[in-house]
Amino acid sequence: MTLNDALLFVLIVAAATWFGGAVACTVIGTRIARAGDSGALGRFAGEYVRVAPGLFGGTGFLALAAGIWLVAVSDDLGFGVPWVIIALVAWFGSIVFGATALGFSWTRVATALGHGPHVDGGARTPSIDSATAPTLVTRALRLSWIDIAIRTVVVLLVVWQPA
Repeated sequence: MTLNDALLFVLIVAAATWFGGAVACTVIGTRIARAGDSGALGRFAGEYVRVAPGLFGGTGFLALAAGIWLVAVSDDLGFGVPWVIIALVAWFGSIVFGATALGFSWTRVATALGHGPHVDGGARTPSIDSATAPTLVTRALRLSWIDIAIRTVVVLLVVWQPA
């Protein structure tokens, strides 16, 4: 196995987790929100904010690092190729967007529904902000779909490698 093969393997596995996991979480969150079960949505949001930083942040940065390394050692690709720059910038942008706007948005949902990071087990009751939960959920889902759109652009650029 060559270095290029190893980097490509890491890139594909990490990117599949980064992209597929985000799509799965967004679809599940959307379905739970449509069902109108605030308890389930609160539990989902609480788990999302616990798992997403390590899962999506970790695999996103791993894939980004592998992609940068792959471009650096490649004879065919280079940092002067427009689609490479766009893909790397969008990839990094999606990671930052997910860690900030998206992460904070789902944290607010979890907190409003009584499942925020400050809750240490035991009985969980909705906070006094639970009246704003529908607005927060709509915003979190909208931001999640925007993030999926950015990730889709990155994946399409990397897979199709336009000339």
